Amino acid sequence: MKNRMADNLVAFVFLLLFTLFATLSMGYGFRARLVPLPVAIGSGILVLIQLIIQNSRASHLNLSVNAGELFGTEKVKVNYEGKQVKERVPGGKEWFAFSLLAVFLGMVLVAGIEVATIIFVTGYFRYINKEGWLRSLLWGAGTTVALYLLFTVILRIHFYRGLLARLI
Repeated sequence: MKNRMADNLVAFVFLLLFTLFATLSMGYGFRARLVPLPVAIGSGILVLIQLIIQNSRASHLNLSVNAGELFGTEKVKVNYEGKQVKERVPGGKEWFAFSLLAVFLGMVLVAGIEVATIIFVTGYFRYINKEGWLRSLLWGAGTTVALYLLFTVILRIHFYRGLLARLI
C-alpha cells in the first residue's frame, strides 16, 4: 500500500469515527451535547481539510513529519564515508512525551489551567513546531479563550486556579 493511500485510509476511518461520535451525541441532552458535538464537528472539518490538501495536485505542502528528528529521538551522524546516518536514541520519544505531560501537569498544579494552557501551548508552538512568537501567542491565547468560553461561560464549570491563587 502506498503512503498516500494509507494516509487517506486512516483519515477516512477518523472521519467515520467523528461522524459516529457526532451522531451518537445527538441522543444526549442539550448540555451534555455541548462537549462531544463541537469536538466531533471540528475534528471532522480538520480531517476533511487534510484530505483535500494531501490529495490536491496543486498543493506543494509537505505534510510528512519525521517525529524522530522533531522530538530529539534520532541523531544524525556522519559516517566514515561522509554520508549522513540517522541513529535512534533508545526510549527518547517516550521520555520526551512523559516529560511534556509532567511539565504541563506541574504548571496546572502551581498556576492553574488557564495560565498553564497559554504558557504550554505557546511554548509548544514556539519550540516544537518552530513557529514565530506572534503566531505561537495567538495559538496559546486562542486555545485558552476557547477553553474558557466552552467550560466557564457555556457549561458554567469553573477551572482549578492553582496553588499560587491561594497565596494572592
